[in-house]
Amino acid sequence: MMKKAFTLIELLVVIAIIAILAAILFPVFAQAKQAAKKTQDLSNVKNIGLGFMLYENDYDDALPFNRVVLNGGDWWTNRMMNWKDLTYPYIKNGNRGTVGTTYSTPGNGGIFQSPLSLNPWSSAPVWWTITGGDGDETTRFPRSYAVNMMAGYDEQGGRLWPNVNDSGGNGQSQILQSPAGTIMIMGTKMPFPDLEGSYAAAQCNAAGQPWGGTGLSCLMTDGQGGSNFAFFDGHAKNMKISQAYASNAWDANNYINAHGWWYFSNVQDILTQMKANTDVK
Repeated sequence: MMKKAFTLIELLVVIAIIAILAAILFPVFAQAKQAAKKTQDLSNVKNIGLGFMLYENDYDDALPFNRVVLNGGDWWTNRMMNWKDLTYPYIKNGNRGTVGTTYSTPGNGGIFQSPLSLNPWSSAPVWWTITGGDGDETTRFPRSYAVNMMAGYDEQGGRLWPNVNDSGGNGQSQILQSPAGTIMIMGTKMPFPDLEGSYAAAQCNAAGQPWGGTGLSCLMTDGQGGSNFAFFDGHAKNMKISQAYASNAWDANNYINAHGWWYFSNVQDILTQMKANTDVK
């Protein structure tokens, strides 16, 4: 009795069907994976914002300092701290070590590490500020999130995010015209703990080095021209980068007046042209 077997044509048909199904499903799987990362990133931003609010509750409604440098000689060393250190007791997820130690290998960044980031523990230097180590300025945290340094900036130079032992500025401003409409925290590729709106149009590479002609925003983007933001009233949402800038969600007016209109005048035009409006990184 002869055994039945597939003919060559039947086998090729089966292979063709499998290939077609794979071509259809693989992009769906990739989109689902990206959507999951986007959701996790939004959750991180939201929880960091809650950490800020808990900190404020314990410190008479004062926000944590942007950077903390207890001695003048500590600037740009491993003894420098930032807002992540101050909010960490309320978050307890993502601090890899102690102040004063330089870490030169990747670590576990917890909710301080964006799942959208390709290089959260990059060792790439930016200007003169980063020497050795991976991650952000401190090397103890990843480069993934930053506070909006333009928020609450007043005409006298007061700002919401002063630095301890900082000669610049005139103290801490507490004025926000629209807390619900002002960005507090956003994703970033850069190692700095603060970010101004113009960096949305600065062209970073994936390692967080700006002005490299990559056409990619220094903000952490979601692949569809948007980014996740936490606002001062505690809510978090995704917004188009160009929309956030056009709607003054950065609270940029006084900052621009103090630093010169020329520095920011073409940001919106650049955003319109950049791949940041369509690319992932």
